[in-house]
Amino acid sequence: MPDFVLLEVVKGITALAALGIVSWGVVAFARARVGRAVPAAMNPMILKPVEERLKQLEESTESIALQVERIAEGQRFVTKLLADGTHTKVS
Repeated sequence: MPDFVLLEVVKGITALAALGIVSWGVVAFARARVGRAVPAAMNPMILKPVEERLKQLEESTESIALQVERIAEGQRFVTKLLADGTHTKVS
């Protein structure tokens, strides 16, 4: 009997703690959301540096993708040569 009561007390405390943590998270999110003001119209000049940076990122990503494709192509070529079995040994 005492074990059952102790188990129920632990369950109750756990449930209250979980409810408190969830409530605290909701309140913190609501406070952070209220603090943010969304401007009615974005100024294009504010976004210009961001657009330039994104363009640079896109160009560098394309360059990296091209180089990776070239490496993969070389790997496929070497694998094909090795699988062929007709290569000669270099002395």
